[in-house]
Amino acid sequence: MSYEIRKGKHGFRVLEVWYDPKKRVKAIPREAYAAIGFDPKMTLTDAKLRASQLNQQAFLDRRKIAQAARRVEHKKKVECAYLPAHWLEAFDQRIEEETAGSATRLRTIKMQWSTAQDIIAHLELDPKDFHGRKMAFYKEFQRRTFSVDYSNQLIRLLNLWGKFVAQSTNQFFEPIPKLKGIHKQNIVKARQGKRGVRRKSKGLTPEILLGLRDTFKHNNLEQQWNWLFVAFAFGLRPEETDNLKLGPEGYRIEHDPDRNLEVIWVYQTKLTSVDEAERWKPIPAYFREQREALVMIRDGAAMKRPLTKTIKRWIGDPYDNYSPRKGFTDWMLDNGFTVEDCAVFLGHRDMKTTWQHYKDKQRFKLPKKAS
Repeated sequence: MSYEIRKGKHGFRVLEVWYDPKKRVKAIPREAYAAIGFDPKMTLTDAKLRASQLNQQAFLDRRKIAQAARRVEHKKKVECAYLPAHWLEAFDQRIEEETAGSATRLRTIKMQWSTAQDIIAHLELDPKDFHGRKMAFYKEFQRRTFSVDYSNQLIRLLNLWGKFVAQSTNQFFEPIPKLKGIHKQNIVKARQGKRGVRRKSKGLTPEILLGLRDTFKHNNLEQQWNWLFVAFAFGLRPEETDNLKLGPEGYRIEHDPDRNLEVIWVYQTKLTSVDEAERWKPIPAYFREQREALVMIRDGAAMKRPLTKTIKRWIGDPYDNYSPRKGFTDWMLDNGFTVEDCAVFLGHRDMKTTWQHYKDKQRFKLPKKAS
C-alpha cells in the first residue's frame, strides 16, 4: 500500500493506493489525516512531500522484511544436508574468483545460484544423482515458469556445483544436459501462460522513427527521439548510446580513404573480458540516415534515453530501448549487408548471436527478378 495526493476542493486529498491485481484507490477521511502526519492546512507541495516520506518508509519496511525472509531461507539452505555449509562457502568464493566482469554480473550470478540452491534443497538431490534425475530439474523449471535461457543458466551453475563437489570427494559427475527438443518446448509452453512476462522487444524501422519525429518534438521529447534515432542508425546498445556524450572515451570518427566514407568507432563497455583495443567496433556511415546521425553526434545534439513507458506510449508494445538495435539488423540485411557485417557492427564475436537474437525470423525479402 502507498499514499497518493490529488487536488481537492479543500486543497488536497489523501488516497490509499494498492493493487489487487488492478489499481485500487480509497480516499482517507480528513479527520484521519493527523494520525498519519497530514495537516489539512498543508500546501499541495507539502502534502506530496509527506506522502513521499510515508511511501519511502513503507518501502524500507518491506525491504527489511524481505531481507529477513532471505536470511531465514539462507539458513535453511545451509542447514540442508544436500548443501553442506563448508562446501557452500568454498563454492561461493570460487564463483567470485572466476566471474569476469562487473559487480552487477557477479550479483546476477549469485542470485541465480541462490535459485539453484532452492531447487537442490527442494528436490533433495546429491550431485551424483543430477543426471539420472534430470527430468526432475526440467519439470521444476517448467513448474516455476522459468525461461529457456534462464533455465540453461541454472543448469550451468548446477553442473559447476556438481563438478566442484565431485572434485572434493573424488567422485564421478555426469552433467545435466541443456534443454533441447521436447523438454525445451515444454518450458516455452509453460512460460506462454504466465502473466507479466516481458516479451521480446520488436525492432524499429526508419519509417516508424521518421514518422514519429514531429510527434516527439511537439511533446518536448526531441532529445528522446534523437537518442532512438542514433541508436537505430548504428545498432548501438543503450549504454553505448548513453556513452556518446563522453566524447573520445565513448567514440571516435575516422575517414576511410579506400571506401571514401566516414566510420564511427564505438567503445563497448560490455566487453570486459577482452583486450582494451578489441573493445572498439567500427560502423560505417553508409546510408543517409547514418550520415544524419553522425552529424548529430559530431554537433553534440542533446540526447536522452527515453523511459520504457514513454516508448510504449508513443510507439507501442513491445518496443523498448533495445528496439533500435533489434531493427538495425534487418535494416542492414534488407539493404545488402551480410550477417557477418551485422555481427561486426553490433559487436558480436559470434554470428550465431546476431542470427538467433537479432534477426526477425518472420521477415523476408524477395530476390530481384531475372531480366
